[in-house]
Amino acid sequence: NFPLLYGAAISGPTVTISGTLDGTASTNYRIEFFADGVGGPRYLGATTLFIGAAGSATFAHGITTSVTAGETITATATNLATGSTSELSAAVAASAGFEIAGTLFHDVNGNANVTDDGAGAVFASAVVAGPAL
Repeated sequence: NFPLLYGAAISGPTVTISGTLDGTASTNYRIEFFADGVGGPRYLGATTLFIGAAGSATFAHGITTSVTAGETITATATNLATGSTSELSAAVAASAGFEIAGTLFHDVNGNANVTDDGAGAVFASAVVAGPAL
């Protein structure tokens, strides 16, 4: 089975490719990614994906490489137990992504005012990136 790609979001020097793969349960697969556009077809990188008991798994793999918005991204899946490689996936177009950064606060005493909660109010810093809307 070939991967089903959902999208490819560019954020700075990284493209994050997301999708899903249906395959043999309890098996590792190597997912390889390719781009076709500026400069012709080229290899982008790969990741290993474990298919659990349900027989499918999702992925979101970030690759530091030069991808231009509008380039098409495809992937293959290789069953690492058998060496069998899928055909190319359907292509998705890479698009400029977005990034939201900030601080998450926890209102320790529940009064809708984090300024009186001390050090426990700062929960975490966060950066979220995704495809353009």
